[in-house]
Amino acid sequence: MKQKYQELNINRDFSDILSTYLNFIKWNIVGFTKGYLKNAGLLIITLILASYFITTGVMELIAIESSSNFGTNSSDSYLFSIGIGGLLFFIIIISMGIYNYGLSSLYLIKYDTNKDGEINFREVITFLKPEFGKLFLFLLTLIPLMLIGGFISVAVSFIPLFGIFVNYFIQFLMTAWFGISVYALLKEDLGIFKALGKGWKLVTGQFWKCIGINAVIGFITGVLLIAAMIIPGILLGVYTYHVVESEIVYSTSIIARIVYSFGVVLFVLMAVFTQCLGQFANGMLYHTLTEAKENNYTRAKIDQIGTFRD
Repeated sequence: MKQKYQELNINRDFSDILSTYLNFIKWNIVGFTKGYLKNAGLLIITLILASYFITTGVMELIAIESSSNFGTNSSDSYLFSIGIGGLLFFIIIISMGIYNYGLSSLYLIKYDTNKDGEINFREVITFLKPEFGKLFLFLLTLIPLMLIGGFISVAVSFIPLFGIFVNYFIQFLMTAWFGISVYALLKEDLGIFKALGKGWKLVTGQFWKCIGINAVIGFITGVLLIAAMIIPGILLGVYTYHVVESEIVYSTSIIARIVYSFGVVLFVLMAVFTQCLGQFANGMLYHTLTEAKENNYTRAKIDQIGTFRD
């Protein structure tokens, strides 16, 4: 697919980064979405199974508890269903994290490499496959960092107003740090801790620009997520109202299980896809911050001018 191209390796200000990001999304969203869904088939099927297990278990447990039969062998079997669904859900979230970080980062790397050439999605997938192990270890490394951030967020959440700002601050800081670090991991083929170190240096070098960009992009993708879920949410609400009014035993209804399962699947897919779109912004931040620090692109252009004059 032929791409329009904007040079990424330029020291841009806040508004220019947003403009570059929005143009990139406008030019690439259709092709990227097609490739994303086409290659995520196995993940989506596993997510459907996980959602069905969890939905079935939760619905049956609610029915059993309301009938005072909680603790019976029947309830234990549905606890097992929730456990299986939860395990599958954990695996699928880790897998989608690898897929999202890797796919969006490598797509942008390919975009930068090809300039105004074609982006072959199969090549992006080919580059992604050998990086799965490294990305998996990278995500495992992020877990204790996220737990620390979560602990701080909980600790300050009891402080009125101030706690809200701190929570958002930590969220956007970690999003920027992790996103830029994983981009450096793949683009420069760094080790995990070197990538996290470089990401931290780049983020702290232009701190408020990174926080601000991630705040604005987070708001945009959040609005997109809400907009995309309005119609499914209304339909799910209407169906629930119909179930309650008709006194249908939803805990034993196959249709109810399928409907609620697909509701969960749709929400999770939209949430992880918007995170994938947000990673493009952090990739662009990597290029901007690296150029601001090293001036490689500017120096190359100056050298070209000198060669031309000679």
